[in-house]
Amino acid sequence: MELGAMSALALADRIHRRALSSEEVVRYFLERAQRLNPEVHAFVDLFERRALMSARRKDRTRSDAAFHGVPIAVKDLNFVRGTFSRMGSRAFQYLFAPFDDDNVASLRRGGVVIIGKATTSEIGALPVTEPDTHPPTRNPWNRAHSAGGSSGGSGAAVSANLVPFAQGSDGGGSVRIPAALCGLFGFKPSRGRLPYPNAFVRAIGLSTSGALAHTVDDGAALYDVMRGVTTRDAVLATRAERRQRLGKKRLRIRLITQSPIAKTAPVLEEAARKTACVLEALGHTIEECAVPPATLDEFLPLWGSMMARVPFSSTRLMEPTTRWLAELGKGLRLEDLIVHRDRLAARILGMMDGADFLVSPTVAMESPLVGEFAALPAEEKFRALAPLGIFTAPFNISGQPAASIPAGLSPRGLPMGVQLVGHLGADDDVLALASQLEEAMPWALRASPLASGV
Repeated sequence: MELGAMSALALADRIHRRALSSEEVVRYFLERAQRLNPEVHAFVDLFERRALMSARRKDRTRSDAAFHGVPIAVKDLNFVRGTFSRMGSRAFQYLFAPFDDDNVASLRRGGVVIIGKATTSEIGALPVTEPDTHPPTRNPWNRAHSAGGSSGGSGAAVSANLVPFAQGSDGGGSVRIPAALCGLFGFKPSRGRLPYPNAFVRAIGLSTSGALAHTVDDGAALYDVMRGVTTRDAVLATRAERRQRLGKKRLRIRLITQSPIAKTAPVLEEAARKTACVLEALGHTIEECAVPPATLDEFLPLWGSMMARVPFSSTRLMEPTTRWLAELGKGLRLEDLIVHRDRLAARILGMMDGADFLVSPTVAMESPLVGEFAALPAEEKFRALAPLGIFTAPFNISGQPAASIPAGLSPRGLPMGVQLVGHLGADDDVLALASQLEEAMPWALRASPLASGV
């Protein structure tokens, strides 16, 4: 089997058994990334020399780390020791990281080889990855379209088989949106499950690291490593336990297809309904559910306050939409923001009363064309892109675990995603239900056109 078609867990197993060397695997993915990155712009930096040096060191040692010697991409909002963290912004072009942040330190304990930094929208503000600092990140399924954001580079890199899996972060859907648009599995854990490096962002509680992968097992194992389950045996044992977690339990699942903020594209509503039919065929009970009244303006103080507290040296260096968001968030007190967040969360959590899971489209619009909204004024641009986040952002507010699973291709050949949402702290239940659906809807057999590029 070609290395690019192998799961991260399978690569880890072969490296562990010495059937493959880490150097061989890392070199393969680096060469793909060097060749194909100009077509998708998934990476802002590739670490060829240091990644190969790291792989050779790993080949000289034995380790019980879960992903010893397996390559990965890290989003460029995170600090990786000895590299730049540009954050998709002209303001941070020369921000050098002298240390690993907590997320990256966990990844290293899991044995990975970081081969590069994946692109992001400016400080993660927008759900498309088109910052001023480099060409836009494109969708490996159709390069005229966006890979989503803000973890767009992570999504494009995995979808194009430039890495077997990738780390991302999610403050309003930034893992699940590119997962949906790029035909991947994406997972956002419950609030507080993973460390978040920025203290203010951590206090508001919207953002967390997350995982993008082709399979549930790879994404779940990456999540396990990030939360500190770093040994091979522990990760495999957790996987076995998780698969049995729901057993033959008949679940009560609520289906959401529309939001009061924007209309869902019919093809995406249909994808969610078809997934609900699969769940029903698996023995679960499906009932329709309406989203409580909501407006985009209720979310803006939370989002804007995070942008306002990023230490830009000058507003002149900010993109217009980021500047507009930061202006909205100026002067808001943390205590007031948390009260506001909790009021919104109570409404969202109410949708789960008496149910085990929620199911919805991941996004309400198909992947936009690259640059489709680039010329719009700042506020108009944000509102035009909002349908990409209206189903995902509520669960950042409530802190619930949520995953996006691939749900086929639209008539235009673009990937569609369906979101699974669980109760607070029920991360393993979400992953277990995703595994049930993966078995019934084997999406890993479907690869992007660029994934098979030579």
